[in-house]
Amino acid sequence: MFPQFFRSMLVVAVLTLSLPLVGFAAQQTTAAIPNELLVFDINRPITTADRGFPRNDPPRPEANGDWTNPINFAEGTLYIRVAVRSQPKAQAMRLQFCIWQDNFKLESCAPLADVSGTPGTVVTWSRAIPEMWVKNKPIDWSRPRQRYGFAIKNSQNQPVSDYSGWNWNGENPNNWYPLDARLTVVVVAKGQTFSGWHNYVDDAPVPTATTAAPPTATPVPQPSATATATASPTAVTPPTNTPPATVTQSATPSPSPSATATLIATSTAVATAPATPTLIPTATAPAAGSDAYEPNDSCDQANSIATDATQQAHTVHQPTDIDWVRFDAIAHTDYRIRLITDSALEATVVMECSDTAALSASAVTAPEMRIDFHAPVTGPAYIRIAPKDPSRSGGATEYALAVRQMATTVDATDVVFLPLVIR
Repeated sequence: MFPQFFRSMLVVAVLTLSLPLVGFAAQQTTAAIPNELLVFDINRPITTADRGFPRNDPPRPEANGDWTNPINFAEGTLYIRVAVRSQPKAQAMRLQFCIWQDNFKLESCAPLADVSGTPGTVVTWSRAIPEMWVKNKPIDWSRPRQRYGFAIKNSQNQPVSDYSGWNWNGENPNNWYPLDARLTVVVVAKGQTFSGWHNYVDDAPVPTATTAAPPTATPVPQPSATATATASPTAVTPPTNTPPATVTQSATPSPSPSATATLIATSTAVATAPATPTLIPTATAPAAGSDAYEPNDSCDQANSIATDATQQAHTVHQPTDIDWVRFDAIAHTDYRIRLITDSALEATVVMECSDTAALSASAVTAPEMRIDFHAPVTGPAYIRIAPKDPSRSGGATEYALAVRQMATTVDATDVVFLPLVIR
C-alpha cells in the first residue's frame, strides 16, 4: 500500500492530467467540423449564484481568437440551443445570448427566444452576426472578447437577477432557480451550412434526408396567441436578447436542425420560424387600384405586421392615399423598420394614434429606407406611410414593408431600468 503522502500526490496527478483532457476533447470535437466553432456550452443547474446571467468570463480561449482570419466567423451565423431538464416551477422565460468587449463598452446580442421551463423543452434559433443588435459600435472580432453569456428574463423582458438593484424584478427566484439546463452556442463561418446539433449535443437527433412535398398555394399564417419562438428569436430574439414562429402540432420532435428557429417541447409543439429574409419585395401589389390591406387609411384601420422581418407588399394607389400599419411593441425594445420602394415615400412611427409629438420620421431615399425605433412602453406601435410628393403617387407607387425585433435596450429616457451591464 502507498503511504498517505504518495496516495495524495497520485490523486493530484490524476486530477491534473484529467482537466486538460476535457478541454482537449471539446477542441477535437470542434476541430473535426470545418468552418464551425463551439462558442459556449454550459451544462449544469443554473443557480441564484449565477444571478440570472450564466456566462464565460473570460470566454474559452479556443472560442475567443481572431474571428476574421483565417476563417471568417465574424460575418457568419450564431446557432443557439437551450435544452431544459427541470425548473422548480415552469416559467415563461425569455433567453438572450450576448457578447461583451472592452469593459462592457461594446455589446452585441442575438434575438430573444421564448423558452418554457417545462422539462424536455428544447429551443433553437440563429442570427447572422452582422444582424445582431449592437451597443455603441460593433465588436472588434479580430480581438479577444471579454464575456460570453446568456440573460434569463421574464415575459416582460426584465432580467430575473439581483444585479444593479433589480431584486429579481418582482419574481421569486426560488421558482426560477436552480434551472437545470444546457445552453449551447455554435458559430458557423460565412457562406457555410451548419452541420447539425448532433455533432455537439449527445441527445440531439441526427438529420435525415426527406423528400419535400410539392409547393401548394396556402394562406400565409398570421400571428396568433399560440406559442412562439422569438429568433429576433424571432426564436423565437429572444436571442438572440428572438422572431415569432408559427406553431404546428407534431407527434415527434423535429428531426433536423436548420438555419430556422425551432421549438421542441414535450407537449409535441414544434415551432418553425422563417430564415432571415432578404429584403427584396417577394410579392408585387397590383399596378393599379388598392392593395390587399385596404382600407387602412386611418390609425384605427391599421393592419397588423409581424416583427420577424416578414414582408408585406403595399401600394399607394392614389395621391391622397395614406397607409397605416401596426405592430405589437415591447417596452425597452428596439425595432428596425425597412421600406423598399422606387418612389419617394415618407414614414413615421407613433405609439398612440393621437401622439403626434413623439414620433420617429425619415423620408425615403429610394430604393430603401430604414427607421430604428425604440419602444418606451409596451403596446401597439403604428407606422404611417404617405407619398412625399402626392402629385407623383398612383398605381405604380409600390413598396415592401418589414419590421424586425432587434433587442431589449435601455436608454437615458428609460429611468425605471438600468443598462444591461454586469461588472
